[in-house]
Order: sequence, then C-alpha cells, then structure tokens
Amino acid sequence: MDFVTKRKMKYFEKLTPLWDVNKLKRALQEVLDIVSFPTAGKYINHYTKTFADFSNPVKVIETHIEEELLNLDTVVNQIVLTKKPEVTSDYFRVKLRNQKNTSNSLSREHIGEVDDYLKEMEYTQFIPEFNHTYFREIFDELKSVVRIGRIRIIRSFPQQCLSWHVDNDNKIHIPIKTNHGVRMVVEDEAVHMPAGTTYIMRTNQNYHTAINGGNEERIHLVIPYD
Repeated sequence: MDFVTKRKMKYFEKLTPLWDVNKLKRALQEVLDIVSFPTAGKYINHYTKTFADFSNPVKVIETHIEEELLNLDTVVNQIVLTKKPEVTSDYFRVKLRNQKNTSNSLSREHIGEVDDYLKEMEYTQFIPEFNHTYFREIFDELKSVVRIGRIRIIRSFPQQCLSWHVDNDNKIHIPIKTNHGVRMVVEDEAVHMPAGTTYIMRTNQNYHTAINGGNEERIHLVIPYD
C-alpha cells in the first residue's frame, strides 16, 4: 500500500490509506473481548462523625474522605497493541510508575512522552494476543513504510477535551469511531478526521489537544513514527 499525501496543512497531513471502517470496529471489539479500557476507578466514601457538644447530640462535625481504589497507577481509556520485546506480562496498559505528576495524570493521554520515560519507539513487537485482528494488518502495512512504535487505542468521552500539551514525536491517527463534534487541534489548526482515514499530526513540541464536542465517544488508533 502506498502512502501518498492527499492534503497537507501546517500541522496535519492526510494520507492515501483508507481503512475498512467495519473491520476497524470489529477489531476493536475483538480487542475489548480480551482486555477492557482501564477506568478511573471507584470512589469509596468514609465518614467520621464527632459530637461537637454532648449537650446537643444533633450537632456533629462530619469529616468526609474520598479514596480512589482502582487503577491508581494506570492511564485510563487507553489500550496498548505493541510492547517491548522483553516484556512478557501486563503489557496491555500504560503505567504511571515514576511519573513526576500523577495527581492529574489519569486524564492525560501523553503520559511519559514529555519526560521520555516510555521511549515510544522501543515498543516494536505487536502483542500476539491481538494477531487475529485487523490491527495486525495495519501494523504490518505501516511498518513496511515507516518505523513505528507504541500503538494505542485511545478513547475520549462525549463533551470532553484533553489538556493543552506537547509530545516528543509526531503521530499517525486512524479514527475508528468519531462524530461531527470531534476536532483534533494542533496550535492554530483544527481538523475533523472521518473514520477510516489516515492522518499525520505534527505533535512533536507543538501544543495540541483533542476535543470531543459530540454526544458519542471518540476512539482513534494512535501510532508514533519516525
């Protein structure tokens, strides 16, 4: 398959590959049959009640503590399709260990990229559990043309926006599910990518975000390359 530019902007480039949307959606479901998207976890509420005045037992001071119990060390709404060759377990998910700012990291897509912690291009091996999916065909097609790294399926919920951030690399985007309210934004350019198309986003040291202003979730295949 040839990769030829059909449309070029300052920060976006539309390429010729047009992938089968039905196959993309089927492959997504095949992946989800194996591993689900990590979620932010459940909050458990703890209440401590102390009588402020024993002569007035109705009056109390209430202390409310929230504790998040699930996926504290995991980037949510992402599934990884490639791994480092030496990794043999727990390679479906993006971990937060050794991150500098984990207080708000659960909502960030670009965990580790700014600090070069994840070393995207070391994720060269397609995870064998997913070999039967259409994503393996896409991986092989792309790898025959460029060097690619850590491939992720990334989901964003309706009416949500990512932080304004930079990455250490450029990305190939292949939308699997989208809607007319979705815009990918890099600096002063915004683009809607139809499902099945192939776009390059020049996110290397350029500020960008993803806006889902629609009423349905957005799911993209996101692939770093050099």
